[in-house]
Amino acid sequence: PTFTRDGVETRSCPVCGSEESRSIEKRVNPFGDVPDRAWYASPAVYCYEKGYMSGTADGTFSPDVVLTRAMFITVLAKIDGADLSPYEKNTVGLPFIDIDGNGYFIRALKWAYENG
Repeated sequence: PTFTRDGVETRSCPVCGSEESRSIEKRVNPFGDVPDRAWYASPAVYCYEKGYMSGTADGTFSPDVVLTRAMFITVLAKIDGADLSPYEKNTVGLPFIDIDGNGYFIRALKWAYENG
């Protein structure tokens, strides 16, 4: 599927050779600041669909904003499927002196630091 037309998925059985197909609805771009024809539109929507990135605000992706270390480490944890619930939201045990102990990314940072 694309942003403008539906797609079709076809699967074939390697044993008997039979095939089955199903329709896939066209993709929906939730970001008002990501044009459907932009080179990064499909990857941005893929990351949204997988839950890796949700954007910077309601309905925006902010493609021109620099990806910060905090954003990056949060995305890595989401891609890994890391369970961040065991990590406390404080900087205890972290060697970094340049971070805010109340940041949204602290649990992901602790996970990443613990896992090298």
